[in-house]
Amino acid sequence: MIRFLTLLVVASFLGCISGPRPIIVAEGDTVKIPGTYLSGSNLTEPRPTESAMLRLVSAGTVVLENGAGLYAVLEFKAPRTREYYVRSTWPDPLDPEQPIVNGAVVPIELSEFGLSSPRVISGLEIYKNYKIEIAVFESEDAIEPVDVLEQKLRSYVDTHGIPTMIHGRLRPR
Repeated sequence: MIRFLTLLVVASFLGCISGPRPIIVAEGDTVKIPGTYLSGSNLTEPRPTESAMLRLVSAGTVVLENGAGLYAVLEFKAPRTREYYVRSTWPDPLDPEQPIVNGAVVPIELSEFGLSSPRVISGLEIYKNYKIEIAVFESEDAIEPVDVLEQKLRSYVDTHGIPTMIHGRLRPR
């Protein structure tokens, strides 16, 4: 038992075991923290998905001065001859029945584009996976999507209070 406690104290001292720590972001700055698998990252992270039209490049949390939101970077898999309207649906951990929804027209000249939740999201938990949905429509007025991509991403931040907390050993990129 003493040997175990000694190892625990040494590991903690060396930084091998650490709890959440605050992350401070300067006014106007952002810090992106990927929450999908990238080469060399955590093998257990959700893998980027594809749909008929879209491919996820990366997704995760974006830390702002006053909290954190979610983001996704996507690309169209093939050249397009027209603009599309994309609608993104983001989870709201404090009100799961009322997800956060926003949309945008993706200009024809963009093959890769980014989306983010329209506001900070309270209630995100460290090491919890969240599902986002990106639907592609022919126009903003269209009712039925022509394509839908669903993606899980992992949060490495906690937004239950102020300041926003980040996973202890994580180094933002």
